[in-house]
Amino acid sequence: MSTLSQRQQQACEIALTGENVFITGSAGVGKSFIMKRIIDSLQKQNKVVGVTASTGIAAIQIGGITVFKYFRLAPKMLEEKETPIRKEWQTTDVLIIDEISMISQSLFGYLDKQGRKSRNINKPFGGIQLIVVGDFCQLPPVAKGTKCDYVFELPLWGETFKKTVRLVDVYRQNDVQFITLLENMRLSKLTEQDKQVLKELERKLPPSKILPTKLYCKKRDVEADNMSHLAKLRTEKHVYDYSIGATSRELKRRETKYLNDNVQQFIPVVPKVHLAINAQVMLVVNLSNSLVNGSRGIVCGFTENGKLPIVQFIHHRVIIRPYKRAVKASATLTVEFTFIPLQLAWAITIHKSQGQSINKLEIYCKDIFQVGQAYTALSRGTSLNSVQLIGFEESHVKTDPRVLEYYNGIQ
Repeated sequence: MSTLSQRQQQACEIALTGENVFITGSAGVGKSFIMKRIIDSLQKQNKVVGVTASTGIAAIQIGGITVFKYFRLAPKMLEEKETPIRKEWQTTDVLIIDEISMISQSLFGYLDKQGRKSRNINKPFGGIQLIVVGDFCQLPPVAKGTKCDYVFELPLWGETFKKTVRLVDVYRQNDVQFITLLENMRLSKLTEQDKQVLKELERKLPPSKILPTKLYCKKRDVEADNMSHLAKLRTEKHVYDYSIGATSRELKRRETKYLNDNVQQFIPVVPKVHLAINAQVMLVVNLSNSLVNGSRGIVCGFTENGKLPIVQFIHHRVIIRPYKRAVKASATLTVEFTFIPLQLAWAITIHKSQGQSINKLEIYCKDIFQVGQAYTALSRGTSLNSVQLIGFEESHVKTDPRVLEYYNGIQ
């Protein structure tokens, strides 16, 4: 996807005029793609762009950090009456928040108060340009009790965003039947044909050396599955660590400690990646048009002295070289992380899969508990032929009525 659709172009134009905008749309419409375009264009205008997201995984996808890290927040601060001034508000021209659906009302309101106080301007978020991205039909904010709170329900939301762009062209899937099924799941409008297709997805996938990635609801199931498979491999294990280098100035000792303590907020892999021949892995960055974040492969060897892993993907055999990622860790510090961009991929959580395209999937549905969770999981797939559902029930497809009412009001 190199050229922009009409609505993607519209989103870019609004963002570059300095207006606040909410960019939304279903899974696979290129929200991350357009965000990278916007960030690049704003930076070429010499704007200081705060690139953030609600979660570490989402932030990493667009080269940013979490909202909490960017503004040096702690969860307990949201409940305190005093709101500290943060210089990040004063030095940032544009604030971007990705995966807005997982931002709580309390955090959204707190950011508004902090922005007004830090910038000394009594306008939403201190008058800073705000670009938020996401799909409220996907994973919601963590609920306090039985009911989650969405930011679009706040009067502040309407005061802040006068412009909304709804992207509609799907790029992740090219099968019309699959695209239609996903949109009907997203809006909880399953047809009898949809139900039949979902039932057919309970069949086993054809055998292959590259096993499908299992999506679980719970982290403990993922860790147990991955470590169990790795332990069964009788081949030599190789361990790959990361390194940090400062690109703007020399790192202070306390900064190095902070970066090491919070490394998984900045890179999409565990601190020590354990690999062995026959390990099932997933690429976590884009290397080319055909080798992208979510591409599945199997480790088939290592270069001399085990320095670099060699991975057989579906159509390519590639030596995976260290990947460098520059991260703006604070308003005054830019650092470069170097790491091997692979993760074990026998299994991952649905939560961590959000934003990824995965070409072979087994989805374990029995523990689905959140609205939007089944839709989020299935929409990671690239085709119906590459997805298997296990323990699926029609009741797993659910969308919050408040979200449906909100989207009914958006063109």
